[in-house]
Amino acid sequence: ENIIVKNLAVYINKDLYMSRLDEIEQEKSTWSKLLPIFYYNQALFPGNKLSLHLFEPRYKLMMSRIINTTRSFAYVPNYSTYNASIGDLALIAELSDAEFTEDGRCLLDAVMRGRYTIIDHFIEPGTHGLHYCRLQALNDEPLTPEEVIEANRLRDVAISILSEVITPSIRPRIERTYGPTPVEIISFSLWLASVSPCSESQKELFLRSISTIQRISICINILEGYLRSSRRNEGSDGGDDEESDNNND
Repeated sequence: ENIIVKNLAVYINKDLYMSRLDEIEQEKSTWSKLLPIFYYNQALFPGNKLSLHLFEPRYKLMMSRIINTTRSFAYVPNYSTYNASIGDLALIAELSDAEFTEDGRCLLDAVMRGRYTIIDHFIEPGTHGLHYCRLQALNDEPLTPEEVIEANRLRDVAISILSEVITPSIRPRIERTYGPTPVEIISFSLWLASVSPCSESQKELFLRSISTIQRISICINILEGYLRSSRRNEGSDGGDDEESDNNND
């Protein structure tokens, strides 16, 4: 805010200045409810990290608008049309760092926050096709005390399997991409889904699911299958090596 301009405006007409200030604050309060959309063909989860190099005119405009306001945009996984529909999944990407080049391109880092569904959307005219949307939170069903106990038991099982799947050498890379292992059980279930080796379609199902226990249980089955497959491959590789040695003899 320019202090000289502010003091001059207050001196000329303080009531008009204060009224306009209230209007601006009310306008700003709506900005957080209406977010520009960035489409991408990868399912991400709350806590995951995102790095982008934006060069399309609509996304350069998006960044110029949000950099000093909400510092957020809607991340919408889309694998075909790159158009929004009511009910589509979205996450809010919060900027952690952004750097602009001289020609307006933007290099950014962001962190995914929350799961949402799109309840309204439109394309703003004259913006090279920049889409906007309004979002509604998507939350898991509350857990009963008994379900909390079961969910924590499943968490322990999953962590035990992960200790075999995620070796110490790759754990730092996992945490840089997906974030550290959350403590809170719902956040943990979503983090577990993000690191599980499965298809994009399965990851979208995980994102849409509102059952914490079901999400963790399916992830455990996927991880157990991955571990069995890895062990079979290791055994097969060992057998080939042994046969080769025998032939050399």
